[in-house]
Amino acid sequence: MKTRASITAKGEVQKVGYRDVVQKIAQDMGVKGFVENLRDGNVLVVAEGEKETVEEFIKKIKVKKDFIDVKDISIDYEKATGEFEYFDIKYGRLEEEFGERVGAAIQYLKAVDSNVEGVGSKVEAVGSSINMFRNETKKSFVNLRSDYGKISGDITTAIQGIERVAENERENLL
Repeated sequence: MKTRASITAKGEVQKVGYRDVVQKIAQDMGVKGFVENLRDGNVLVVAEGEKETVEEFIKKIKVKKDFIDVKDISIDYEKATGEFEYFDIKYGRLEEEFGERVGAAIQYLKAVDSNVEGVGSKVEAVGSSINMFRNETKKSFVNLRSDYGKISGDITTAIQGIERVAENERENLL
């Protein structure tokens, strides 16, 4: 059975790309209707579809991701009208929309900037670790070369001793 839900999403839902996320979810699920910003800072979502689908859609639009934080929703159910062909975003005046998009872009850029700063310190830490590993490895090879030289000398001395003993034994047998 088809139903219509008028949903008001409250929280951090404007200037964060929430309408785009809602539209994508609706399109993926085959829900029809629209999403629009309200003057009070909330977002109105009107959704029509099969009752189970609309209920699942409502669960999915309770987004807490990136800058979006839906803190609460209210829902009014009605009989579906079938008036919607697609799921659309209802845009406001051009200057409002432009301001919202610029505001969202600034938030995302700030987040990227702070993440880049964090990456920079991590890269420095990794570079420091790599240098430390390289220096330790170099020291180990120097020690190994030195130890190999000692062992090699000891083996040479042992072989020479064995050869002398063998030569003496040969002479005693003759």
